Amino acid sequence: MGYLIVPDIKNEAVVCQEPCHHRDCAAMRLEWDSATCKDCGKLLLPGMLFYYTGVGTKAREREHQCVDCASKEAEFTTKEVK
Repeated sequence: MGYLIVPDIKNEAVVCQEPCHHRDCAAMRLEWDSATCKDCGKLLLPGMLFYYTGVGTKAREREHQCVDCASKEAEFTTKEVK
């Protein structure tokens, strides 16, 4: 599973900074304005690595996991299998 990078929604190249009617801008703001890791609760900041863990297809239904928590989970799972 590949990680993604938290986008910088304060960057004009990513999201319009002035009020707009773009659905993608609204979805990005909704998802990333205060996204946190589902396990540790850490705020996900621009440039951080993360994984999607939820099954939702809409921004407000998605769950995020920081790479630190994902690494711990992977180590635990690998130890169980061995």
